Amino acid sequence: EFHDLRCFPFLLLRETSNVEVESSLTKKVNDLDVEVSTSKDKTESVEDLQDSYNKLYGECKQKRSFHSLNIRLKSSEDDNKILHMDLVKSKTHICGLEKETKFLQEKVSFLESEHKGHLEYKKCLAFKFVKLDRDLHES
Repeated sequence: EFHDLRCFPFLLLRETSNVEVESSLTKKVNDLDVEVSTSKDKTESVEDLQDSYNKLYGECKQKRSFHSLNIRLKSSEDDNKILHMDLVKSKTHICGLEKETKFLQEKVSFLESEHKGHLEYKKCLAFKFVKLDRDLHES
């Protein structure tokens, strides 16, 4: 059974290791706050990343079928290279979404080329889209 995505999904932008990303992303799944964390010497625009997030979230919302969607920005082995975005199917994904996954992967590729030169982070940044059950927010 599918529910619409909430209008303001949880977003985490954090420089951290992959392991930390996985644990922090799953910790506060029901949090609707926007959390942004960057190191002091970074002046790359968080707005660009937020814009990417908004675009991808829009596509995800239109599809209305993802249970959970992780988009990771990973640094390559060479720290001087720009990051690339990987669409990662989480363990909570529902089977049979190959078409939607491919569609979003194409969007990710487009955004990656659109933001070349902006994503020069050495560590991992992560976006997470979360579909929340309505019951969790009924009051």
